[in-house]
Amino acid sequence: MIKSIIFVITSMEAGTGGHFYSLSTTAKILQSKFNVYIVQLGKTLSPVIKHSGINYSHLYTNFINQKEVTTELTDICKQVKPDIIHAFDWRSYILCFDAARRLNLHLALTKCGGPVRRDYPEVNNLVVFTKEDLDFYQTKVNLSKTQLVFIPNRVQPFVCDQQRMSLLNSVLNLNGRRVILRIGRISSAYYETIVQSINMARDLHKYDQTFSLVLIGNIESELLFKQIMNDIADCDFIHVVSDKTFTLNAKTLINIAEIVVGTGRGFMEACCMNKIMMAPNKGQRYPVLVTHDNFNDIFYYNFSERYGSQDNLTAIELLKRINEYQDDSSLWFDQYFSTSPLESLYSSFYDNLKPTLYNNLLWSVRWKLIRLKLKNFLKKILDMI
Repeated sequence: MIKSIIFVITSMEAGTGGHFYSLSTTAKILQSKFNVYIVQLGKTLSPVIKHSGINYSHLYTNFINQKEVTTELTDICKQVKPDIIHAFDWRSYILCFDAARRLNLHLALTKCGGPVRRDYPEVNNLVVFTKEDLDFYQTKVNLSKTQLVFIPNRVQPFVCDQQRMSLLNSVLNLNGRRVILRIGRISSAYYETIVQSINMARDLHKYDQTFSLVLIGNIESELLFKQIMNDIADCDFIHVVSDKTFTLNAKTLINIAEIVVGTGRGFMEACCMNKIMMAPNKGQRYPVLVTHDNFNDIFYYNFSERYGSQDNLTAIELLKRINEYQDDSSLWFDQYFSTSPLESLYSSFYDNLKPTLYNNLLWSVRWKLIRLKLKNFLKKILDMI
């Protein structure tokens, strides 16, 4: 019977991506029933983990020092005495594999959305966030040896921060504006979403000059940031906000907006505030307006840039649909995104764990670790040139 869990998560950058908030939310819900501990791997400590309220350790890794990470993680496990190590991304899974094997602990993995990965590590207990992944892995894993479960991302109800919203309204002069909000990292992963949001703001502003766009997010690509700033140089109604005063726990600023362009967890958080919802629409000029008619199709891809439709509206047609919008996005939150069932879903998952077949998985994991080490070693060499 599972009583104690160590979650392991890896940070490649600042540690503020959606899956960090997902882990924080999951750990908070589960700590009422389980002893929960978080180990974060990476070069810097994630502020999300630091402020989660869950006991944690931060282990430095450059993805080459596997031996040191394994030793330190093994020592933590001896102190915490978990029944299972539950990795929250594939890098964590391969980095903690040896520690789990040495101590004969159960091992599980959560895939938190993103594109389907055909080279994902083999695993005997796998949680997926999206129906897209569920459909794919059902055909790729041996279901007699692998427990595969679909537990969509979940969001706790929250209260918006009136003080920070007032400050942001004042700094950007948003009073009386129809605000389009996009919260997400300034990175190549969300390039199309950012471009579509800018296109929409530009075109809607031609017909209604009260429209403004606010992009809030940490800058992960300086090159992309400079490109965006050049593109919007002539648009005083488009704002990029990267100050940590606003980027940390940015969901509590959602009520500055009338319309939210959301991806993944950010979409779900905005539904909690019953906003007019839009999502990326691959290959189109604008994001897609989400309604009860197309919700399931977009949800299948976790409200990501992988969704695409032929709903190629003109600016006037889009403005008309926005002005006539009748859907209640809070209903989606209540039905699909609330944390209410989270404890029972994970309890069932832990009650039905498949044995971790370490000998069968060993070379699959070792080969992926070698590839990861080579990739980061080459990156280190290139950075020195």
